[in-house]
Amino acid sequence: MWSPELNAKLLEIAQTKLALYDAFISEMEQMPEDEAYLEQHSHPLGARPVRVLSTGYHGIHTLDPTRTLTAEQQTYQQEVAEAQAKWLALSSNARQLFTDQSSEYLPFDRPDFVVETIREVCTQSRSRQSGTS
Repeated sequence: MWSPELNAKLLEIAQTKLALYDAFISEMEQMPEDEAYLEQHSHPLGARPVRVLSTGYHGIHTLDPTRTLTAEQQTYQQEVAEAQAKWLALSSNARQLFTDQSSEYLPFDRPDFVVETIREVCTQSRSRQSGTS
């Protein structure tokens, strides 16, 4: 969804900068340990508002509404949504919000969706602090 010039530059960087691949590989290798650490050290957030923003196009970098997902891609999207839903256990005031009008880059594709969610959470947090919830 970015300009052809920016896309070309990003592709050039991704294809020529070895450090990007090293960083990605390192991040992927560390994920199981990170997940175990977070499970061991998690604590509930009470009724603090938590919102998990999800899209049915995770890992699909170009949003084409005419494109249908393969069965494999649909399964993957379901798995991602279920994994993201685990965050909901942190708060009694948690919701998972979905949009099908965005790739995995929600802030770029749907800034309105992100901003509205932030506003909702801020409003709820202020209400809780003032005791008017």
